[in-house]
This record gives sequence, structure tokens and C-alpha cells, in this order.
Amino acid sequence: MSDTPRSRERFLLRTGLCLSGPLVWALHFGAVYGVGHVGCATSLVGGQAMRAAVVIATLAALLGAAVLFGICRRVQERTFFRPVSLWLLGLSAYGICATGLAAIFLPACAPLR
Repeated sequence: MSDTPRSRERFLLRTGLCLSGPLVWALHFGAVYGVGHVGCATSLVGGQAMRAAVVIATLAALLGAAVLFGICRRVQERTFFRPVSLWLLGLSAYGICATGLAAIFLPACAPLR
């Protein structure tokens, strides 16, 4: 395998696409729980506003995962990276849904009061 700048660029692109799903999942998780708990602890938002924010954040994260899924299918070559990228995006979409549903169905801000 040649170690040219072009091959390094492709490797970094493939690796970045592989990790894009877990990154979107982590950002969503941090937004829902981190920002949500700070908002509840400081009494900046109420339960209904928190639920609406969680729904919006979940839909935005799922849209981002769907866009990345399309990019991975189009850009990734049929190598090891393509199925791994698609599998990680699917797992991340499941995690985004689970986080969003838990935040929607559990009482917002209740444990902090």
C-alpha cells in the first residue's frame, strides 16, 4: 500500500464517515440531557418546552443521520468501511430514538425539583 497524501486523505474521509453516526448520537445525547438538565436546574424552561425541545432535537438528529446514511452509501466504496459506516449509523439512529423517547415519556425536570 502506498502512503501518498491522496491515500491518507481517503483514509481520513472514510474514517470520518464511519464515526459520523456515533458523533451525531453523542451530540444529540449531550443536547437532550446536558442542556436539558441545566435548563431544568436553572428553571429556565418548563416541562412542555423541554418536551418540545427534545422532539425538535431528536428529529434534527435523525435527519442528520439520514443525510449521512445517503452520503455514506454514495461516497463509500464497497470496502470494509461502507458496511461499518452504515451499521454504525443504524445503531446511532436507534440510540437517538431511544434517547428521545425516554426524554419524552419520562417526566421532564421532576427529579431536579
